[in-house]
Order: sequence, then C-alpha cells, then structure tokens
Amino acid sequence: MYKCDVWHKGIIPSRQAYRKRTEEYSLKFRESVQRQIFMGYTLTSGLIFGGFFAYMSASPFVLQDLYGLSAQEYSYSFAVNATGVIIAPLFAERLAKKLGEIKIFLHVLLLASVILLCSILFKADLAFILLAFFLIFACMGVISMLCNSLALQSQGQHAGSASVLLGLVPFILGL
Repeated sequence: MYKCDVWHKGIIPSRQAYRKRTEEYSLKFRESVQRQIFMGYTLTSGLIFGGFFAYMSASPFVLQDLYGLSAQEYSYSFAVNATGVIIAPLFAERLAKKLGEIKIFLHVLLLASVILLCSILFKADLAFILLAFFLIFACMGVISMLCNSLALQSQGQHAGSASVLLGLVPFILGL
C-alpha cells in the first residue's frame, strides 16, 4: 500500500499544483481574449469555418436541385473547389513575402465579400455560381491561413494557449 501511495503522489499532481496551473492557463486565455487584434482574426477564422459548413450543407441542394447538376457533376465541382483551397494559399504565401500578410489578407477578404454579395444579389447562371464557389473556396483557404498566422504572431509568448482558442472558436461558430 505504501508503494502505491508514493507512486500515486508522484504521478498525480497535488490539488495545489493543479489549482496553480489552472489559474495560469486561465490568465493566459484571458489575456488572449482581451487582445482585440487576436480576437478579430480568431472570429474571422471562425466565421470562415462557419461559411464552409454552410457550403457543405447547402451546396448539394443549390447545385443539384436548383441548377440541375447530377451527383457526379457535383462531386467534380466539389473537387475543383477543394483544389482551390489547397492551391490558393500557396500563391498567397509567395505574394505575402512581397506585399505583406495583412495587405493580402484584407484584399482577399474584400474579394470574397464582393463575390459573395454578387452571387446573392444577382440570380446568376450556373457558370457564375461555380466560379463564385471556386473563388470563395480559394479565398477561404487564404483567409484561414493568414488568420492563423497573423493571430499567433500577435500573441508572442502566449501563442500556445492562443492556438487553443484559435482552434476552438471555428468549431463553435461552425456548428
């Protein structure tokens, strides 16, 4: 019994140590949440992720029922959009080295907003809708990459705890 008690005390931290670590973590989270720049990037990332879930749930209905795509044609359009999410951040990375991340972030965010607004306001044909979906998907990839980078750069020594919030908020807003 003595060996079990010594082994138990060596592995499981005391309540005091646990309370101290909990206070440290909550202080770091509080400091991250109080930084407006970080929360702006975090909420932008979360809303982009929420938009992705909206696309995932609504696009089969829109493209197949309203625009008449077959299941196979829909899967091709989804594959093309997924390619945009992968390729666009690679181009943005190279542009960011020349122009700066914030400038690229703002331009791509504006572009995505304009495309989304145009696709909502005008009853467009299928070609425009597919192009808009591709461009919005590509912008989502770029914005997500830049949001993560800019948000964590603003945190300095609290980047570890900030990355937890940066990963959590998109799932909360995406639901």
